[in-house]
Amino acid sequence: MLKLASRYVIVILVVSSILASTYGCFSAESYYNKGLVAYKNGDLDKAINSFNKAIEKDPIYVTAYLERGNALADKGEIENAFLDINKAIELSPTYPNAYYNKAVLYHREGDLAKAKEVYEQVIEINHEFAMAYYGIGNIYNDEGNKTVALDYYNQSIEKDPAIVNTYNHRGLIFFEQANYNKAIEDFSDAVKLEPHYLVAYYNRGLAYLELKDYDTAIKDFTTIIGFDPQYVRAYYSRATIYELKGDIDKATSDYMSCLDFVPNDQYIIDKLIALSDNGSVIAEKYLIDTGLVKKK
Repeated sequence: MLKLASRYVIVILVVSSILASTYGCFSAESYYNKGLVAYKNGDLDKAINSFNKAIEKDPIYVTAYLERGNALADKGEIENAFLDINKAIELSPTYPNAYYNKAVLYHREGDLAKAKEVYEQVIEINHEFAMAYYGIGNIYNDEGNKTVALDYYNQSIEKDPAIVNTYNHRGLIFFEQANYNKAIEDFSDAVKLEPHYLVAYYNRGLAYLELKDYDTAIKDFTTIIGFDPQYVRAYYSRATIYELKGDIDKATSDYMSCLDFVPNDQYIIDKLIALSDNGSVIAEKYLIDTGLVKKK
């Protein structure tokens, strides 16, 4: 009897779903979830339409206003995006996520003063909101105040050690300060959290390059190319190291790979010309075959 009852429940749920789809009986939450899926898939118009319907069903649906605001911002409808965010704040004056979205939008629009002010409001509401500390850190970093930026990045990591971007940004400051070992620690933490975080591999490779740990730097650039064979900077940086190591053929091969993606880059062409002049037969043949130089 229990199995039979379960079967009836399933049938009822399926029929209810069909009826909802046919007669427009979706709940606000159903429309909201449809909007989230559409937004994730990059279909902004469909997402906005779904959030519209969620709000029609439930005019005080705070997160629907926030997500619609995100979609509108991505479409470039900044004024309407702010209207939605402000509506969410009006409906829920102590909801930190609404203030955070507003701060991020100010930040995206280049209004650093207002962004900082609203990030600080987020922290007033919730002292543990790690992304707000990260946001303020980015503003001070953009303004060139690295010391204060570091302090905010430290606080962000203390509040939430799982925000991968914070490690990368803090690592970049250490890199600029020539504190390459600490930079490497941060970039390594970033790739532990996100193994496909290619920017962190690249930055770590540059730090190893500065320490003249060429083989380890090559490993990082090679890892990037394995994940993304079109990552031009990884080929270029690896080529630079091969040159430093005197491995002209491998350097030539990597510079040639760069030109597969940026065929008119004169700087890289000049690199190949220099290698050809220094005796690289491979570089000379490539330059002649591609018509970049005339046969001598």
